[in-house]
Amino acid sequence: VPPIRYERIIHHELVHVLQGEYKSPGWFHEGLASWVWDDANYIAAFAYAKKPVQSIEVDLSADPDDEYARGHVFFRWLEDRNGKDGVKKLFKISTIDGGDWKKSLEGVTGLEWAKIVAVEGEWSEGYVKKRRPKE
Repeated sequence: VPPIRYERIIHHELVHVLQGEYKSPGWFHEGLASWVWDDANYIAAFAYAKKPVQSIEVDLSADPDDEYARGHVFFRWLEDRNGKDGVKKLFKISTIDGGDWKKSLEGVTGLEWAKIVAVEGEWSEGYVKKRRPKE
């Protein structure tokens, strides 16, 4: 597990301050803050535990660590697809401007929601699988 980078925690928490009362699923809320923080600990722990990669349509609130990991992986997918500017644009039009998070994602990616779920799920499964320990 990578060492924690305490100096980055402030960035994570500042994202939450900016998010305020914004309504979005936990994975979206925590995933964005974790992406800004870029601490791979949650992803590493998730991969090491060999947990299944759930759809972003699944409620992960029963396990906050899964929300952090799954959300962070989602935002890594978004960065891989649309670059850091794409993630920043999503943050602005959703959280700062108060746009609906699903519609904001569709606008940034150019994909309809069902396609986002399918494409992102496949990418994220591969991303986590590469980080799992070898048998």
